[in-house]
Amino acid sequence: MKRMLVLFFAALLVAGSASIASAQLTSAKEGPVVYGHHHLNTTNMDAQKKFFVDTLGGTLIKVGTNNTEIVKFPNVLIFFRATQAPTGGTRGTTVNHIGFSVPNLRPVIDKIKANGFTMITNTESPGREVKDDIAGPLQPGGASIAFAQGPDDVKVEFVEAKQQTIGRLQRFLVKLDRGINDAVVICRVHLQTSIVSRSDDLCPAVSSKVIDNCNT
Repeated sequence: MKRMLVLFFAALLVAGSASIASAQLTSAKEGPVVYGHHHLNTTNMDAQKKFFVDTLGGTLIKVGTNNTEIVKFPNVLIFFRATQAPTGGTRGTTVNHIGFSVPNLRPVIDKIKANGFTMITNTESPGREVKDDIAGPLQPGGASIAFAQGPDDVKVEFVEAKQQTIGRLQRFLVKLDRGINDAVVICRVHLQTSIVSRSDDLCPAVSSKVIDNCNT
């Protein structure tokens, strides 16, 4: 009986670890294939946590028997291979950048700069008018965007989605020094390719109008 109880509680611990990793992926039930995670190579976990947790407001959690640290945002997880140095940044590669949507760009940009990270909107927004690190819409009714250089030269885009709303169980508020709260959710991954296709399914947390803006 004692042995059975030990096995039972061990099983509960394993199941609990798995549920922590999947709990944020609320869209998993919506289809046979859903977007799950990024996996970044890095040799500087402190810098990664400062950017994705302290700056953008992701939640740091530990999973697995090795207590591996990962960061969760609504409907996406970010894993790190902390023992493998990246061979270079993302700009110009197949995965050119990753993107988030936010209701208000200004406080997010201010937080990024205050934490010592660099905005690169000026060089990454051809055809758009850039003012104070924000690139205006390409066309009337489109979205404003901004770009930051994250740790290990990962390029990160922010799309302003003023009408963005997130359910209570999917929401994570970035608590900024100014007391302003902004929800940050994953928007898309941008691939560099000669084959052009739409990315409508990469913005599950925003409205159809914002999805169109993501493709401008």
